Amino acid sequence: MKLCIAGKNNIAVDCLYFAFNLFDRRDICVVLNQTDVGKNNWQKSLSFHARKENISILNIDDVQKIENIIFLSLEFDKIIRPELFNTHKLFNIHFSLLAEYKGMFTSLLPILHGKKYSGVTLHRIDAGIDTGKILDQRSFIIDGFSCRELYNKYVEEGTRLVCDYIHKINYSNYKVNPQNK
Repeated sequence: MKLCIAGKNNIAVDCLYFAFNLFDRRDICVVLNQTDVGKNNWQKSLSFHARKENISILNIDDVQKIENIIFLSLEFDKIIRPELFNTHKLFNIHFSLLAEYKGMFTSLLPILHGKKYSGVTLHRIDAGIDTGKILDQRSFIIDGFSCRELYNKYVEEGTRLVCDYIHKINYSNYKVNPQNK
């Protein structure tokens, strides 16, 4: 295995299909969120599409043992402990402009705080929660957005950002910067 997509929803599914352009399907696996019941609803199911495309579905313990795998957390529902992995290629897409709004409720907090901008961040996973070094960020205007509109924009921009970087990550052709405290 060379690539693991762990997570759910449109972002995980759309990045999976994009990865077919860069990796042999036999080299891709997925780890599902506990809530993925294998049916598409208002968002796509990673389980449904992985089964449809004959992509290996593994559990997190199995993926941790794979050497040098690229691990992409895309709305994944578990905290990743890097020390358990046999790779340092661990990445997460976060729905905010880190270092602001780590953790959850990122579709609400910028609106609640009257922010004019938000964005998405692709960062390395480290031992903290959303504290890893940043590969890239994309910002956009959110003035007048509802929480649902903001979430949809996060998914759209997050998908673009991950797809722009999968090839660079595969060839270690990227730079990271520490988060601005």
